[in-house]
Amino acid sequence: MSKGLPYWTTLRLRKLEATSGVVLLAFVVEHACANALLVLPDATWFDAYVASMARWWAIRVAEVLLAATFCAHVAGGWTLRRRTKANLAKRSAPLPKPPM
Repeated sequence: MSKGLPYWTTLRLRKLEATSGVVLLAFVVEHACANALLVLPDATWFDAYVASMARWWAIRVAEVLLAATFCAHVAGGWTLRRRTKANLAKRSAPLPKPPM
C-alpha cells in the first residue's frame, strides 16, 4: 500500500457531509409532506399513505440506507471537527495578513 494521502481527505469528507445532508433534508421534507396530510379534514388520505408504507418492501431498504446515511453524516462531521481542532492547535503564531 502506498504512503500517499489518506483516502478520506478533507475534500472527500466535505462532499460526504454535503451529500448526506441533502439526503437527510429530502427525508425530512418528505416526512413533513406526509404529516401534512393530517391537516386534511378526512383522514383517509393519511391512512392510505400509512398503509402503502407498511406494504412496500422498498421502505425497509430505504430505512436501512437512511440510518447508514445518518451514521456517515455524523462520522464525517466528527472527523472534520477533530482534524480542524488538530490543525488549529498546530498553529503557534497567527497567519500573516496578505498584502493589499
